[in-house]
Amino acid sequence: MKRRRLFFLMIILWNYRH
Repeated sequence: MKRRRLFFLMIILWNYRH
């Protein structure tokens, strides 16, 4: 379940930069 956390972090970062 570590990949899920990384994925979530990536999405948040992407949305933040957008």
